[in-house]
Amino acid sequence: MGKKYLPEYKAARTLWEDDQLEEYKSAMEELLDEHDVPVNIYMRVLILLSISTDDRDKAEDARLACETFWQFTRKRYLYDPDRWAQTTLRCIRESLDELREVPEEEALERQAEEARRGWRRCDHLLKILYGDSDRDNENKAGVSKALWGIVEFHLRFEG
Repeated sequence: MGKKYLPEYKAARTLWEDDQLEEYKSAMEELLDEHDVPVNIYMRVLILLSISTDDRDKAEDARLACETFWQFTRKRYLYDPDRWAQTTLRCIRESLDELREVPEEEALERQAEEARRGWRRCDHLLKILYGDSDRDNENKAGVSKALWGIVEFHLRFEG
């Protein structure tokens, strides 16, 4: 795994850490356009692009591409005694595992928010049906006006 592009990668990462996102993205894209970028740098660039984009589809595409590269690279270096290669692959694996957790957490948050919205919609519909105050909408039988028609219909046709 070569080190030719490591300075460019570190410079681009520094841009990201300094919140210069436009410059960072163009530097990363330039690195990805190079045909002889080592796979370890390529995977790291994909990880950083996945982290930095607001577009969840692009982030997931970058993560999946990195996962594929990692699988092939892991097979290549599976029995290689090179500690640097093993350490690099382990660090990239840890980053990929963290990236995989992000969509899962976001999915759980989205589901919780959808449930909250559903309950709010339900509450809104109940207010429409029953009004703001249950006491104002109850009739003598103790049934709200919205349900009274159903009860009345049921009593007429069953009795």
